[in-house]
Formats: sequence, structure tokens, C-alpha cells
Amino acid sequence: MQDRWREIQKGCKVAFKELFYAHYECLIVYAFRISNDRELSKDIVNDCFLRLWNNRNNIEIKSSIQSYLMSMVRNDIFQHLRRNPKTIDTSQEILDRIEDTPTYNMEKERQIIQLHNIIQQLPEQRRKILELAVFEEMTYKEIAAHLKISTNTVKTQIGRAYRYLKENLPANNSLIMLLLQKKINLA
Repeated sequence: MQDRWREIQKGCKVAFKELFYAHYECLIVYAFRISNDRELSKDIVNDCFLRLWNNRNNIEIKSSIQSYLMSMVRNDIFQHLRRNPKTIDTSQEILDRIEDTPTYNMEKERQIIQLHNIIQQLPEQRRKILELAVFEEMTYKEIAAHLKISTNTVKTQIGRAYRYLKENLPANNSLIMLLLQKKINLA
């Protein structure tokens, strides 16, 4: 596959056409599962291929071409949904559709490992508070009572933990942040 990419970077239209036909339908299905809009899915996939061709000399693909294309499509859909809020489903519906996609599980595992490693770097009390909120689904009041600290301390520590995660997680780990944020019971 890397040989095909090198040919494409040299301007080989035949190799690009093969790449297009090998991945086009799969990407449309992937885009549709996220966006729930067939025409939007086609437009986004076509735009991604066009951008890939136009920027082929500046793109370095470190993983597989398929993973790279799927990332492009996913990012473009999210960008479109942010610009057009009328078309946005609830974040839970989008997450459910993404979770059903085949490459999501591998990517999710990698992101969970990253998240776990960064959580382990938190100060002990902050980490414990975050873990109780996220994994035990305890409320701020329950955490405060359990650890014999004030509710305001819990809120402050959760805020600092999130700030640390946002600063230290790669930008492409946003799905984990959404899942994490969704689990915290702020009551």
C-alpha cells in the first residue's frame, strides 16, 4: 500500500484511481453512519479525495491510507456539523453511529490507553476524584462524602483534571473526551 502512495505522490493518476475505487464505497458508508445524510456523505468523501490529490506532495501517511482517509472523512463531517448546527443530531446519536464503525474499535483502544496513561499522571487525590466521577458515576456530593472533603474541592479538582486532560491529550482524542464528559454526573 505504501508503494501505491508513493506512486500517487509522483502524480500517477492510475494509482490514485485504484485507490479511489478501492475505498470510495466504504468511505461513503462510514460517512453515512456518522452523518445520516447520503448526499453529504458523497460530497465529503469526494472533497477528501480531491484534497488528498491536490495535497499529495505535502501529506505524509504514517499509518494506512484507509485510516488516513477515514480520519479525513470523520473530521470533515464534524467540521460540517459544527458549521451547520441545524443538521446536528444529538451528540449521543453521533457517538452511537461512530461506535458502530469497524475502525472505531481499534482507534478507541489506542485512545483509551493514551487516556489511562495521562490519568495516571494526575496527582493522587485529583485522579481518585476523577475516577470516582467517571468510572463509579458518583455525584460531586457523593464523592465529597466518600472522601470527606467539600463539594467545592471536588468541583475544583474535576475542573483541573479536565484542564490537564485537554492540555495533554492529542487533538485527535476528542472522542474519548466526549465519552468521558458524557459519563460525569454533574449533580
